[in-house]
Amino acid sequence: SSDLKQLEDNYSILPSLPVIVLRGMESHPEHLAVLQYGLLVLTKLCQHDTEQYEVTVSEGGLTTLLNVVKMTTTNTYSALSLEEGSATQQQYQSVADKYDCLAQMACQFLKDLSRPTNSSMDILRIVALKGGTQTVLRLLDHYTKERDGTDGGPSYKYDSVVNKIGRAHV
Repeated sequence: SSDLKQLEDNYSILPSLPVIVLRGMESHPEHLAVLQYGLLVLTKLCQHDTEQYEVTVSEGGLTTLLNVVKMTTTNTYSALSLEEGSATQQQYQSVADKYDCLAQMACQFLKDLSRPTNSSMDILRIVALKGGTQTVLRLLDHYTKERDGTDGGPSYKYDSVVNKIGRAHV
């Protein structure tokens, strides 16, 4: 009977879970693990109930998501211009790989959010109004430069990120 009560308590917070997750992500905009886990929870919630996409958008989730995408282009990558092969450069490459993973997660969520079957809202118009198109284009440009080494740093292969982002928004 106490298990049943605990289960009921867990279900009672389910409707407010997207808001809780989004507030946590907003409160920790630079904390990689919080952002990753937040995106995972939102993804699972929305896969389980597509109406949660609208809840996520109406509670500021699109702004949070676009801030995550912007952050992946501005943090960490300046360290990649360090001398290739140095211990410090290798450490930053590991961190950069984690940011790449976060960028892929954010773009996948944005792609899923933008599918007409997942929302009755005009998500593509909302994305455009919030500056989402420019944000994604800047991210694509960033990864293209990183891949080609045209930013003055060493050349890294980011094809999987570029392909995922490109498929999401072309």
